[in-house]
Amino acid sequence: MMRSSKALVSLTVSGLNMVEGITLPLACAATCSASISVQRMSVEAAMTGDIDMLKLAVLHDPLVGAICTPDEVWQMVDELVVTRAQWLPQYKDAVPAAKERLAKGTVKTKDWEGAARKKVRTVEELREVVGGHH
Repeated sequence: MMRSSKALVSLTVSGLNMVEGITLPLACAATCSASISVQRMSVEAAMTGDIDMLKLAVLHDPLVGAICTPDEVWQMVDELVVTRAQWLPQYKDAVPAAKERLAKGTVKTKDWEGAARKKVRTVEELREVVGGHH
């Protein structure tokens, strides 16, 4: 079995502790690497105020990328930096352009319910699913 070496961290009351010498299965390491890369991009964006890097970080998040188009991500990040500008001063130079893009409103939005834009089902509906477990 192929494995990838990664350091793990355990959280205790005394703080974060590195656990060394542990190998993760390759698929698990790949999932962790993707998340770690997104986090690194987010930190880089936050430290530099680079809104394009922030948009790419959000786009590369596996959960966001699974349900949002790039245009939706771009608009979502613009909405974030505009509506939360007082808490995100590093993006103050990007706010005017973000407001202009939002004023154009090129991305159609809808009110979605449920994960991945799927209809939210009741317990009764789930019980009726063929092969469903009770």
